[in-house]
Amino acid sequence: MRLTRLCALLVGLSATTAQAQLLDANVSDESLAMEIHGPLRTGGLADVRYDLGFIYKDDTRNNTLGALGLNKRLIKDAGLPGLSVGAGGRLYIGDVRSADVGALAPGVLLNYVPAIEKRVAVSMQFDYAPSILAFNDAKKLSRFEMRFGYEVIDQTHVYLGYRDFETKLENSSTIHVDNGWMLGVEFPL
Repeated sequence: MRLTRLCALLVGLSATTAQAQLLDANVSDESLAMEIHGPLRTGGLADVRYDLGFIYKDDTRNNTLGALGLNKRLIKDAGLPGLSVGAGGRLYIGDVRSADVGALAPGVLLNYVPAIEKRVAVSMQFDYAPSILAFNDAKKLSRFEMRFGYEVIDQTHVYLGYRDFETKLENSSTIHVDNGWMLGVEFPL
């Protein structure tokens, strides 16, 4: 219930300065993840984006996590045409095996679109929250995601990816929120 209220509040607050541009949905054998992405309308900062989403894993004890993130592209064509590098952070809140977890996780983003084939993209994202940035029942949290995508029609991408998302709880157990292959689509709203 707290997650629902928090997400509703965050969406409401972001509606004044942000506009959703993309919907991203992916599935794996046991999980579903959805996000909306868009530019954040800030006075002087360019290339600042937000994302708001959730991941749900259907297993013996259902795992549900919501996330609100901000990131900024720092370097475009970082030594290689088509490579961009960004940094940011995400606030994660949710229920993992009946434990309330939360974390503020700094992260890095890499995106590569080859100059010779602009319909292909490879992207990677890594978020990590050490114990000082984890709260409630969480001791640490990490999320790694890699995607290989192809633009099938204008601004609509299908992708195959791999996600490893885990949290360590205060009781020292490590919970894999989700890990494995996923298939997804990203399209404009």
